[in-house]
Amino acid sequence: MCLLAHEYRRRVLAALAGPSRRGEAELTPERFASAAIGRGGDSPEGVRLALRHVHLPKLDGAGVVAWDRSDGTVARGPRFDAIEPLVETLDDLHPLDDLPAE
Repeated sequence: MCLLAHEYRRRVLAALAGPSRRGEAELTPERFASAAIGRGGDSPEGVRLALRHVHLPKLDGAGVVAWDRSDGTVARGPRFDAIEPLVETLDDLHPLDDLPAE
């Protein structure tokens, strides 16, 4: 499983990466969805469903995010530090808006 294979997962990880995010304890899927909506014709509800049923469970299972299903918040997981340099490098080389959806 490649955690960076899908745009939504890349957006979640990029939103949590970087020094400016260290103090931000939690984010909500709506924050990630708003950036992805309209790209590829995805509806807001479709983005939220994909995050909730596919992408956040994968990231949470890998330990790179801590997803609280009951309140819908997402924070850095115990293994986030291992992937953060890669996420930051990818974002520096290819900002998310320039990356292909697949």
